[in-house]
Amino acid sequence: WLPNGTYRLKLHRDYRGRLIKGRAFQIDDKRCANGNRRFALFIHTEQGARSRQCAARRGDPACRWEFPKINDYKSAGCIKMSPGALKALVDRFDHFYRPGVRYAKSTVELRVVN
Repeated sequence: WLPNGTYRLKLHRDYRGRLIKGRAFQIDDKRCANGNRRFALFIHTEQGARSRQCAARRGDPACRWEFPKINDYKSAGCIKMSPGALKALVDRFDHFYRPGVRYAKSTVELRVVN
């Protein structure tokens, strides 16, 4: 889970990380109440490069959304969305803001509350 608080967002149209690929929002690192620092946090989905779904294959490939057959919402602490929901969020964000810019919280922020 993400620690409660506010986060800045940076949109990547085609993030090319080792585990996360395609459209994604990178969000700020944050300390938990116990002091542990959470880092490498994203809003993302399961997809491959250029925001494409890879071919179906055995197991649970990280580049293919298969919900409800497999619980693809499961995450190592990030926020995961379905590919369609993430695309809609990116399209809406894109209408007002530019990708690749980490905007100040006074401009746009993500608020997490448990």
